[in-house]
Amino acid sequence: KFVQQYVKIPAPKNVFIIDSRPTKLKYDKGHIPNAINIPDSQFDQFKHLLPENKPDLLIFYCQGPSWKMSHKSAWKADKIGYTNVKNFNGGFPVWLKVPGNYASVTANFIKNELGKEAKLFIVDSRPRKSGYNKGHVPTAISLPVSKFNELNGLLPRDKSIPLVFYCGGFTWMMSHKSASMAGKLRY
Repeated sequence: KFVQQYVKIPAPKNVFIIDSRPTKLKYDKGHIPNAINIPDSQFDQFKHLLPENKPDLLIFYCQGPSWKMSHKSAWKADKIGYTNVKNFNGGFPVWLKVPGNYASVTANFIKNELGKEAKLFIVDSRPRKSGYNKGHVPTAISLPVSKFNELNGLLPRDKSIPLVFYCGGFTWMMSHKSASMAGKLRY
């Protein structure tokens, strides 16, 4: 619940959620929405992504309590002067267990998956006329967030098939709302 209150679109100012896991192995394939990626193994190389304001809230996470990347990164941030550093000990696996929570993926992940025989179900959450009809990701279906409840029958019956929602960018809320609604349906 502590982390969940900060996962909003647009992202709250002065709060930074930081994924300490490796980029290509973990972050690209799924991360907490709004999280930035500063792999613990590359902390010094990417610490410039941290805010200038040292009292800002930094929430680090990784793959759970048996992984120590987020603990190490939080300690490093504390050591360089950040005063409001937290560690989400349960990490990404605990995040995904909460109904309605979902993962964000990177464009690189989608690009790589489109070239494979992967089972991804891609959903454009924008309005059909002003969004989808003007261009969309290959293989995507149109399921505007405003019609999600009436058209969610277009989603696959097999709830284990990964759904990927998108809209107009990081400040748009349509795909985030759709993903959350799908999560509540146990996708």
